[in-house]
Amino acid sequence: FPIAPGILALPLYLISVAAGAAVNEQFLHHLSKISGAVLTAFSALALRQALAGRCSKSWGLALSFLYGLGSWAFSVSSQALWQHSTAQLGVALGLWGLSREGRRFDALAGFGFALALASRPDNVFFLLAAAVYGLFWARSKLPGMAAGAALPLGLLAWYWVAYTGRLLPPESEFQARIFGDFQWQAFAGLIASPTRGLLWFFPAAVFGVFAVWRSRDARVKVMATACAALWGMLCFYEA
Repeated sequence: FPIAPGILALPLYLISVAAGAAVNEQFLHHLSKISGAVLTAFSALALRQALAGRCSKSWGLALSFLYGLGSWAFSVSSQALWQHSTAQLGVALGLWGLSREGRRFDALAGFGFALALASRPDNVFFLLAAAVYGLFWARSKLPGMAAGAALPLGLLAWYWVAYTGRLLPPESEFQARIFGDFQWQAFAGLIASPTRGLLWFFPAAVFGVFAVWRSRDARVKVMATACAALWGMLCFYEA
């Protein structure tokens, strides 16, 4: 029960209602789709900013289009107001913040990764990766990152306590029941399934793996580790 998607999409709903739109099932259905598409588009813009300075403008633009139109961002995240769009926006904002120097960018990094966590609890790996990077490679960034993360994490903690009376996600008990042993068939499916498998659906990821192997940038390494940890966690879900 994440709160981030509803909060970020609220302006679109308020504008529509203020313009006189009739609030009915069809209105909510279509506005959910519009909200998901808008938030996903913003994540592509944030990714473009994160890539600026790390590659040429043409490559940055090409990679942003590849992400926005050639990945699950288009086929899944943009289709409705689910957790995906705000989670991806948060990660993209976090990467943007990590890619630049300055207190405001440190705060942006903390805000982005905390927003990703507030959107989907399993995105905690990205927030932890950012914290590890700050602790071991860029301690001067930690105060700004902590300040930026305070608002999303504070709202998330308030929501948990208000909803459950505990500092735990409302879905924590359900989540605890669906974890089992590591499933190799799930791992293989995530890689090679003909429907949503990584290699079939987004083969460009192979170049990303190669780039991580070649990179000496600690930010690349810690974020790749976060991706691997999230991937591995999914393989413990029982069907």
